[in-house]
Amino acid sequence: MRAVISLMFWMLVFSFIVSMFGNSDMNKVMQSFSNNITRTITSTVNSFNANINNILGNIKSSTGNMPDVGKMTEQFSK
Repeated sequence: MRAVISLMFWMLVFSFIVSMFGNSDMNKVMQSFSNNITRTITSTVNSFNANINNILGNIKSSTGNMPDVGKMTEQFSK
């Protein structure tokens, strides 16, 4: 993740330097590349969050049907 952010930073720096020389075509290419990276990161983060929510949901649903731990220890202590 750090590598992608670092790459984005240097691409933006490069884009800024290129734009200073007035090469608008190159600037558009760099902006498009930066937008693609941003979309990729957003998609990855959203996918990761969805996976985490799915895992937590599975844990909650699988443990929801288990007997309460307090009741189990109460039965064994009799």
